[in-house]
Amino acid sequence: MTGRLREMDAELAAAERTWAEAIDDPWTRPELKRRYAEMQELCRECASRRGGFDLVEQKDLCDRVAAPFDIYYNKLRVKVNHLEEQLDLGEAAAATASSTVAREYRRRPSNDNLEKLRKIFDQVHRYYVGDRYTWTRYINKYAFQKARGDRFRKDFLDRDAEYLALLRAGKSPPRELLLARRRADFAFSRLKGEYVTNNLPPAGEVNAFYRARSLDDYHRLAVEEAALETARRSAGKRKEVVVFVHGLGETRAAWGGFPELLAGEDAVNPAMADRYFKVYLFQYDTVEDSKSVEGFRNELAGFVSDVIRDEGVPRVHLIGHSLGAVLCLKYIGHEADALLKGVDRTDPAGVAEAIIRARIEGRYPRTVASFIAIAGSLSGSEIANIAADRFIPHERLYRASLPLFRRGVPGYGDIQVRENQIGSEVNLASFRRLDTERPLDPASLARFLPAGGRAAAAPYLPALGAAGIPSLCIVGDPVKAQSLLSRHGLMKMGEVGSIFRVDGLFHALDSLQRDEDDGLVKSYSANLNHGWLTENGDDIGYRGGAVRYTSYGHFSICRADSRLHPAYRYAVSFLCRGLLPQMEPERYRIDLFAVLMRFFPEGAGRPADPGSFFLPEERVVYLEKSKLLLPGARVKPAAGRGARPGPCAENVRLGRPAWNRMTGVYFCEGRVVDPGRPARAAFLVSADGYEDALVALPVRPGEATYAVDVVLKKKGDHR
Repeated sequence: MTGRLREMDAELAAAERTWAEAIDDPWTRPELKRRYAEMQELCRECASRRGGFDLVEQKDLCDRVAAPFDIYYNKLRVKVNHLEEQLDLGEAAAATASSTVAREYRRRPSNDNLEKLRKIFDQVHRYYVGDRYTWTRYINKYAFQKARGDRFRKDFLDRDAEYLALLRAGKSPPRELLLARRRADFAFSRLKGEYVTNNLPPAGEVNAFYRARSLDDYHRLAVEEAALETARRSAGKRKEVVVFVHGLGETRAAWGGFPELLAGEDAVNPAMADRYFKVYLFQYDTVEDSKSVEGFRNELAGFVSDVIRDEGVPRVHLIGHSLGAVLCLKYIGHEADALLKGVDRTDPAGVAEAIIRARIEGRYPRTVASFIAIAGSLSGSEIANIAADRFIPHERLYRASLPLFRRGVPGYGDIQVRENQIGSEVNLASFRRLDTERPLDPASLARFLPAGGRAAAAPYLPALGAAGIPSLCIVGDPVKAQSLLSRHGLMKMGEVGSIFRVDGLFHALDSLQRDEDDGLVKSYSANLNHGWLTENGDDIGYRGGAVRYTSYGHFSICRADSRLHPAYRYAVSFLCRGLLPQMEPERYRIDLFAVLMRFFPEGAGRPADPGSFFLPEERVVYLEKSKLLLPGARVKPAAGRGARPGPCAENVRLGRPAWNRMTGVYFCEGRVVDPGRPARAAFLVSADGYEDALVALPVRPGEATYAVDVVLKKKGDHR
């Protein structure tokens, strides 16, 4: 079979060359398609057999024909005809041509040049070519955004100055004044339109232009803003910068009036006699196929760097909602990049020593003053992010034609921001840094050091503790999200009505259908409090994070249009170093918990083979040079003390379990019967050809316990 695949691969390569060398020969394309279809049919047969491909080499050969022919052919056509050069903004474009359509649009961002650029982009990216790349991402490249923003902003300032000069003169002909007004109005509207999607700092600065809805409104607000700045300087107030980061599928508008209220808080809040907040809103296109959270993190890093430079401050406060909170954590976790060059990232002791030494010597580039997570999507660490509420199915390989209703056009179902909810193998390794580098709690790094290193670091622990990043988690009501029952019994109609009034009909109904919402999982991330069951009984996460619960759902918890909004009150008090106590603490007693487990065969697993986990059905795992045929795993609760020896469940009621088939995680929710007593969940894990494993996990209300590296030993192997 391998020999036949090699022959087909060579024949397909020859057909490619014939097609590429021919000029308008109508017979070369059918021959190319026939060769492609023959190889694709054989690969489909090999992949569907029990046990999959015989060799990894077979799979590598078949990767060439994994996509439908239309996608393959379009990619080949683009490559042969060098069509992508017209879209290139880099040095390659300057070297190959004096001008390209992309460079011309950057020089003069007119509608005519935009139309030319769009036509070429559609031709190049008719189907998914290489990475899934969309027009939205392309046209919002930094170079394009910078060119449009600078040009449109200059035009507005020039046109507005011309209009105001004529207005103040008071002697201009009415027609000339009207024309100047219309030109200023046009420039104002065009810049406002550009700033809707522009993610550079000028577009996200909460100032008079951001708040204005019309030209006259801008003029009025600009006068008020200037007066307020004068008063702040006279009072000697210190400027602190706050950056808001919205969540998945949202925009700057997700925050409602929150940023504007915060920007003017010092005018009404006596607690802010010595400071005021300068506010920015970071925006990014989360419904972007080819971009990941790592790419978004790079954008946020550039944004924060520009803000720090422009505002002249050493660090900023970060406020993130949902995915935005994870993005903030990723940014915080990557501040040590330059310090860890040459350090083995898999060696916690080496990482801890490098970071502690850098902090002691003042070389750690801390750019975050504090962090607020509002309904943060899990905690952002590797272990916490292996569970998810939305999973993206794997695509069907060796498909002969494009899927119906898709035809290669990106859509919502293609979102690739997987690091938000789960983590692919690469994402898991990336998130692991939050568990081993402890950017929010650097003093805890000392426990990774050997005994001698811990003793040497002891005098510096107070300073390391002070170097931590204060954190606050604001979470939606963890009680009402699961059902219409509260701890006092069935909800009254007034309470039900408040849910619908706060969240709206769609979101309220949605929250009643999903167990996650802002209840169970969000309460775990709020506590930043996770137990990871290993041989050493390690704890992960950050137990120093403050937690506050609110009665709002996921989409309304961050949309503050009043200073009475609880999320707003908590955030302001935290930023002012005087966090409010929990409102109605008796309402938020949590008895929910969750356990997450993942099972690996003996001899495989993290970090070398993170994808070699068991699932409830038989599966084939391809490693670098070999493959594994894994039987299905069966997981049963060990509920009572029977004939089988070993621990069993104690003081818990388990709910319905679920599998995350992308990451191999077995997820089971439950309730602690008596929160005042110790509780334990226990499970019996079995798989054909492997010894049974009994996994007993200590659990606590409102927390998650992880056992994600459980190893199943092969039968007969007693090493």
